[in-house]
Amino acid sequence: RDLEKKKVLVDHLSQPLALMKYACHLQNVDYASIEVVDAGGPDAMEQAFRDGQGDFVHLQGPTAQQLEHEGKGVVVASMGDVIGPVAFSSLFAKRDWLRTD
Repeated sequence: RDLEKKKVLVDHLSQPLALMKYACHLQNVDYASIEVVDAGGPDAMEQAFRDGQGDFVHLQGPTAQQLEHEGKGVVVASMGDVIGPVAFSSLFAKRDWLRTD
């Protein structure tokens, strides 16, 4: 509920946005109560957060971890911990390639 009434830079691409909304639902956070900011793509979101345009930012790794390493903020939640395993991106190989290595 820490997100309610806060400015959150949210990735508006289909899957990240759906996962953000679903995670809010699972945590009983009213998504409509969040001041959602669409700052553009991931690079623009990172810069907007660096520029102080949000209280929170929804980023994919390793950007969030890099910001933490630089002392710009702290990773406070993991969508994976809330939602569980999600095949966000998968590397696929043919079976015959697997037999060669």
